[in-house]
This record gives sequence, structure tokens and C-alpha cells, in this order.
Amino acid sequence: MELNIKTKSKGNIHILDVQGEIDLYSSTMLRDYIFTTIKQPHPKILIVELSKVTYIDSSGIATLVEGLQLANEYDTRFKIAGLSQIVLEVFQLVRLERVFDIYPTEEEALKASQEIEDRS
Repeated sequence: MELNIKTKSKGNIHILDVQGEIDLYSSTMLRDYIFTTIKQPHPKILIVELSKVTYIDSSGIATLVEGLQLANEYDTRFKIAGLSQIVLEVFQLVRLERVFDIYPTEEEALKASQEIEDRS
């Protein structure tokens, strides 16, 4: 399945809605979207919504780790939302569920993000 990424913004919160498979061939596309979004008049918060991702391999995981590192350099909060059970198991296998700020749904990530924005 081809990778499809849609972007949307809500104030200083940017959301990448990712659909399909993230593998060696498509992870560069995701990386480009993440890096471009963070480097724009950069957002305070980036949510990568993965509920429609059916597969992720080690290159996809590495891309998300790179995104997290870049977000930290740009003082951007990097959140992941909507992991399917299959994708969550990959995160757990490499113990990254402790590294990333993960939310069950985009709505919950947005709610937590709004609370952060309100405190700023």
C-alpha cells in the first residue's frame, strides 16, 4: 500500500495524518514531511497521526526517532497518536513506547496539546 500523508494545522499545532505502509522505500517521504514541518516557522507541537498505518519497519522507526531528535533541537513537542496494535507492538519490541509521547487518538493528543498551549 502506498504511503499517503496529509497535513493540517490548528494554531501552533501541526498534524501529519499518515496512511499506508512505512518501509525502507516510503520512510524518506515521511522524513521529508516531518523535517519540513518542524523547520517551517516551526510549530510548537507536531502530532504524527498513525492510526491508518498498517505496517512499519525499522527504517520507519528510525525516521520517527530522527524526527523526535530534530523536534528537540527546534524546541518542538513531538507526539504520536493512534497506533494500531500491530504498530504499537513494534514500538514495544524496541522499547520506544517509553521514549515517545504516545496518545491513543489524535483527539487526545490535541487535548493534551491545547492544555500545554493554554499554560504557555
